[in-house]
Amino acid sequence: DPHIWTSLTHLKYMVQAISEKLQAILPDHVDTIKTNEQTYLNKVDLIITEMNKIKEQAEGKTFYFGTPFAFHYLFEEFNLKYESVYDTCSTEVDPSIDDIITMNQNIINNNVPVIYVKELTNTNVAESIIEGTSCKIEMLHSGHNLSKEDFEGGVTLLSLIKKNVEALKKALVWH
Repeated sequence: DPHIWTSLTHLKYMVQAISEKLQAILPDHVDTIKTNEQTYLNKVDLIITEMNKIKEQAEGKTFYFGTPFAFHYLFEEFNLKYESVYDTCSTEVDPSIDDIITMNQNIINNNVPVIYVKELTNTNVAESIIEGTSCKIEMLHSGHNLSKEDFEGGVTLLSLIKKNVEALKKALVWH
C-alpha cells in the first residue's frame, strides 16, 4: 500500500521535508515558507485531534470497506479496526461470494450503519454487501487522484481529509 500520506504523522513529515527543500532553493522566501508550513501543520494537528476522538469512540468497533482498502497507514496510526473484502488496494481480483456474504452478515449482526468505498471506484461490490441491510455507502478519499471537477474546484488534500473525518464519524452510531 503506497498511500503513506494517509497517515497524518507521515503527512506532517512530508510537509516539513518539502518546506526544508523550498527554503533551500528559495532563500528570499524563507519566512513565508516557514509561516505556510506552520499553518499547514496546525491544520493537520486539528485533524489529528478529531481522529483521536474517533479512535476513542470506535474502540472495539470495525469499519467496513466494499472497495479496495487504501487507508492502512491512517487506520494503523489510530489503531482502528477494519475489514475489507479486497486483499489489497487493487481491483484486479474480485472478492469471493463467501467474503461478500460474510461481510453482509457481520454488518447485519453488528447493526453497522456505514460501509466505505474509495473514490473513483465501482461500488457494485459494496452495493451487494449491504443488500438487505440499512447500511449506507460513504466515500473515503485516498488523496492520490481527483476528478476533473474537484481539481477545477480547488479541492485540496486537507479538504479531502476533513471530508474523510466527517465520513468516519458517520460509522460511530453503532447500537
